[in-house]
Amino acid sequence: MPGNSPQTPRLFAKLPAIQGRSYRYSKKFFYGTLLELIQKDVPKFSFEEVPQLNEALQDAKLFPSTRPLFRREIATINWMLQYRWVLSADEKKQEVENYYFSTRRDIFRYAALEIYAAGANALKGFLVLSISRNKSKTVVKILDFYFRNPADCKIAGFLALRYAHDFLADRIEFPVALEFFFKSHPLLSWLIKKQERLYLFHPHCQDSPLARSVGDIDFNYCDADTAFT
Repeated sequence: MPGNSPQTPRLFAKLPAIQGRSYRYSKKFFYGTLLELIQKDVPKFSFEEVPQLNEALQDAKLFPSTRPLFRREIATINWMLQYRWVLSADEKKQEVENYYFSTRRDIFRYAALEIYAAGANALKGFLVLSISRNKSKTVVKILDFYFRNPADCKIAGFLALRYAHDFLADRIEFPVALEFFFKSHPLLSWLIKKQERLYLFHPHCQDSPLARSVGDIDFNYCDADTAFT
């Protein structure tokens, strides 16, 4: 009987490795195919990964909303880039010793990208991603982004796919503002899963600014600790 063959246990022992390689190859092929299909629909650009964002990107139109919101200005984003509370496993522990809460992942890093017009030095905008791998699951998150020309927002989605390809991500998380990009491609639209997060607040009194703004606040994907985790 095949079940009594001495080769059977060896075969089953190798299955997880075989399945792992197959899954990694599938992700690489999937993202590679997507990037080729999508590239023609994305404005031409070049980009540079930087340790800190240029404060020249602090455009007056960075926060166009007329509704109340919690702002993450360039200085705030740069602070986050410099003072991380989540570290990769191979980084020194003392780098986060001043935080009450800190943790480690197999990989955790930010990618701050300054984006330029193709073949020129003109800044188009910026994008900040986080890349996290924990227990063999890799997530790429689209955090802060801004483009002077709203049509260039497609670049944020395209670059997230590029980093997902490079790190073989299992999931890409993005704010609802970029839903149009991911829904516009059939290979992606059926994979989208919407999630909601709970906001808790307690106004000091009924006449406080927070109480008067309830229902009118523009919430952002990077509110609270999302950008740090």
